[in-house]
Order: sequence, then structure tokens, then C-alpha cells
Amino acid sequence: WVAFMSVLSIVSIPFTIFEYLFTKERITEEGGKTVTNTVPVKTQLKAMFSNKYWLMIMAYQFAFTTYSTVHNLAIVYLARDILGSITYQSLISVISGLPMGAGMLCIIPLCNKFGKRKVSIVGFLLCILGGAVCLINPFSLVVILIGLAIRYAGNVPSNYVTNAFFADVGEHIEWKNGFRTDGLNGSFLNVMMTLGMGAGQSLFNFLLNVGHYDANLSEQLMSAKWAVIGADIIVPMVFGAFCCAIMYFFKIEKQMPEISAEIKRRNGGKVNAE
Repeated sequence: WVAFMSVLSIVSIPFTIFEYLFTKERITEEGGKTVTNTVPVKTQLKAMFSNKYWLMIMAYQFAFTTYSTVHNLAIVYLARDILGSITYQSLISVISGLPMGAGMLCIIPLCNKFGKRKVSIVGFLLCILGGAVCLINPFSLVVILIGLAIRYAGNVPSNYVTNAFFADVGEHIEWKNGFRTDGLNGSFLNVMMTLGMGAGQSLFNFLLNVGHYDANLSEQLMSAKWAVIGADIIVPMVFGAFCCAIMYFFKIEKQMPEISAEIKRRNGGKVNAE
């Protein structure tokens, strides 16, 4: 399987380059006029890397993907080796799904009233609080379920409003530079997600190695158990604090009415849409 995926990845490289070279980004205005983006890639890259909010949202995406990957990998080990039964994984999955369902109904009203940034900060604080609750007794099913329920509730904003932050950054770049970089933005976002998944996998394996985890043992060493606890509970707390710090300085939302109005004025009252 590893060999197959390696060959597939290598083969996909020239086709990806081919697609990039022969794909033109187009922006269609409300009036139906189509404009081809002819801004050089070098100019677009300079605009993105000189924008502090773009750097923040990319770091945020990388960190969030990393911690989500570590958690998703560790949850099986937590159920089996810490809580004592692989069947608890299904129960944890149910607990994780409930806040997401409820979040669909309340996230938009909350963001409209308090703002996306503030709601996201509160969400990450809940993630940290949930982890702290789990650490009270990480070997107790009840404690873990309560802590994870709090954490999953905290994850709701980041799961639903990240794309909105990404759109805000795109408009901020257009406002400062006079052109959009949506195509490259999307590419870099995918790169950050891919790097985050790789980093999460590597970090999880590193923790298991440090803890001397042995899949052949029926009862893991205490060091291995704490490695799993660290991966599923402590790592999300650390990365949650990092994302919370980014959101604290991510103050683009207050500028968006002014930015949107200025862009609309430049376009003669028309709003660009990709």
C-alpha cells in the first residue's frame, strides 16, 4: 500500500504542474462580464506573504489540522488502551457528533451577535478547558466523556467559520493590492492542510515511540499510556492555545465593512465573485 501510494504521488506531480500551467483564473462580475486574471504569480505571492492576516490564517490552518490529525489517530488508542475497550470509540464518536449538529443551528446567530473572532476564541478556550477536565482522571470513562464533550463544543466555531476567515483575508489582499489571489490562496490552504496531516501523523508516531508503545502487549506500559493521553488530550490543548493566540491578534473582522465598501466602490458598485 505504501509503495502504491508513493508511485501514485510521483505520477500525479507532472499532471498537477500541467493543470496549474494551463488553468486560468476567472472572475465573473454580477453583470456577466468575465475578467481573466493576468497578475503575475510572483506579484500575487508577494501580496500574500506581505499580508499579516494571510500568514496568520495559514499558520492557524496548519495548527488546527495538525491537532485534529493527532486527535483522530489517538482516539482509537485512548478507547482501547486507556479506557479499556475499543467499543468506547463509538460512544466517543456520538459525543463528538452532538455538538456539531447543534452548532449548525446556533453558530451563525452567535457570530452575528458577537463576531466570528470572539466566538472562535471562546471555542478554543473551551477546548483547553475540556482537556483540563480530561486530565483530572484520564482513565475514567465518565471524566473523559465530559471533557471531550466540552472540547467538541469548542471545536464548533473552528469547523464552521474558518472558510469565512479565509474569504475575509482574500478581500483584505484585494483591498490592499487591487487584485485577487483566490487561486493561489486555495492552493496554499491545501498545502497547509496536507502539511498539517503529515505533521500530525509524525507527532503521534513520535509520542508513541517515546512512550515505548508496543502493539503486541495486552497491557501497555504506563509511559505508553501517558503518550496516548498526551496525544489525545495535551497536544490539542497546546495547539488550541496557539490557535486562540492567533485569533486574538486576527482583528480583520472590524475592518471588513470598510474593506467591502471600498472594493464595491472600485468596481462601480459591483461585487466580484470567483
